[in-house]
Amino acid sequence: MKNKDLGEINKKNIAKVAMQVMYEHGIDNTTKDMIANNTEFAKITIERHFRTKSDLVFAAVMECIEEQNSLFFDKFDVLFKGLTGKEMLIKFFDEMYEHIIKYPKSFVLQAEALCYFYRTNDFERKDTLAKSAPFRIMLDKILETGKEDGTIKLEWSIRNEGIYTCDRIFGFLTIFFYQAMGIEGFEPEARIIFRKLLDDSLSRYIK
Repeated sequence: MKNKDLGEINKKNIAKVAMQVMYEHGIDNTTKDMIANNTEFAKITIERHFRTKSDLVFAAVMECIEEQNSLFFDKFDVLFKGLTGKEMLIKFFDEMYEHIIKYPKSFVLQAEALCYFYRTNDFERKDTLAKSAPFRIMLDKILETGKEDGTIKLEWSIRNEGIYTCDRIFGFLTIFFYQAMGIEGFEPEARIIFRKLLDDSLSRYIK
């Protein structure tokens, strides 16, 4: 195996470990020392592959998105075969709700990363993550289908509608898991609020 290929494998493996550490500790609390303690690679090796923390955060979250793509987005044709845009959108929100509840850490990490890159003025990476999110890609495809078959109404462009909906969802997830989870008895209420948010978003599109 060529050194370049081995280097890419090592870089990907480090990013996967970083993703797991960030799941448990959050982006702000994660350090390269913590990642080194959870992998076979020394800190100096990690720093050779990821010069800055932003480099590491971006790679870790892209691994997270790739994982979610394989779990959800790759099933698009199976989930929505033969449905109208309206039917696809209703099913999309039901599937989205269940998927986020099943894999909360993944979506909290994505929301946290968007906030991190916003705070550090790294808008290029923030925009790349936002465009790569599995639900954004899927929602854009559904809105396009609904626009073509006339079953979905659009107030803005398809791209802006997708950004609007997903930004609301990611924003709520951040509040949900970083504030609500620490309050006894609040989690069931938060899930009800989250469900209402999805239903309100759905009502924007259905004729």
